[in-house]
Amino acid sequence: MHTIMKPTLLISHKVIAEFSSRINDILGAAPKPLELLPFTPDVQLTPAQMDNIEAVYYSRDIWEGTEKSALSPAAQSFWNLIDRTRNVKWIAVYSAGTDQKRYQDCMRRGMRLTTGAGAQADAVGLACWHWHAACPIGWARNSGASGRRCAARTCRRTFPARPQ
Repeated sequence: MHTIMKPTLLISHKVIAEFSSRINDILGAAPKPLELLPFTPDVQLTPAQMDNIEAVYYSRDIWEGTEKSALSPAAQSFWNLIDRTRNVKWIAVYSAGTDQKRYQDCMRRGMRLTTGAGAQADAVGLACWHWHAACPIGWARNSGASGRRCAARTCRRTFPARPQ
């Protein structure tokens, strides 16, 4: 008997709730249908649901509470579930690095890993620009920061000058 798989994305229920409109827009434009499977730490999946999972998103809300050497209960539940899947082709993670053991395990299993590297670039750049724009000339020297001068003085060619 041949079963028809329904390609599925395992994604946090919180992410779905917060971004459902945007997710629906993206999925509506996708070349093939992709179903969403909401993840919660206590989710119970059937074997068919497990087989349908082709993509997963490890979001920050699942990770929260994880420490370098210990997974949060939600993260532990998530990774236990991923360990039992057979058809995951792609995993997206909110973080920028690929050095985490779980990420390495997924790549060894043949999963493509996409990180969040650069996802915050605009916000970081804007924060830096505001710091440079607000930094008065000589601020670091006047604040006792080892005599270094304010970066705004050297960055005016890259960033607009501080408003007068």
